[in-house]
Amino acid sequence: MKRAMFFVLFVALVAAGAFAGTGQAFMGVKATYTATASVSTTDIDFGDFYAGETDISRTATVTVTATGSVGYILSLDGGTHQVGGVRYVQNAAGPAYKVPYALLESGAPWGDNYNTALGYTRAGAGSGSWTVTGILQNLSSIGTGWPTGTYDDLVTITITY
Repeated sequence: MKRAMFFVLFVALVAAGAFAGTGQAFMGVKATYTATASVSTTDIDFGDFYAGETDISRTATVTVTATGSVGYILSLDGGTHQVGGVRYVQNAAGPAYKVPYALLESGAPWGDNYNTALGYTRAGAGSGSWTVTGILQNLSSIGTGWPTGTYDDLVTITITY
């Protein structure tokens, strides 16, 4: 019986507004989306070549590392020594000493001397890697008196995410 009377008294006090006031607190809720992506590559080294030799083919790997399924676009430029839509490896002796090369990905040209515009883009999402084939071409164009040594080029691959 005492319990029932206490309950009735409690309900009456609550209903009569026996509380002295109210208070508030705020709870923040947030999440942070982090998107990162990077690109790396191995070099293509054609090794030694000689005048009159047939085309030389070598491969490299382009790798994208991205968080989750972040979308990106890879852009490939024409290289340091490209001229008129053709990529070249060039000797330090100057532009008279250059040999054309092509880049292919999965058998398709990466925007070079296959009658396409220089430059290439590839859209994707998440991490992945691709094999790129370089073909040193037209070695019959090497003339007598060409300087020995390294013939090189530098292609820039940019990732936008």
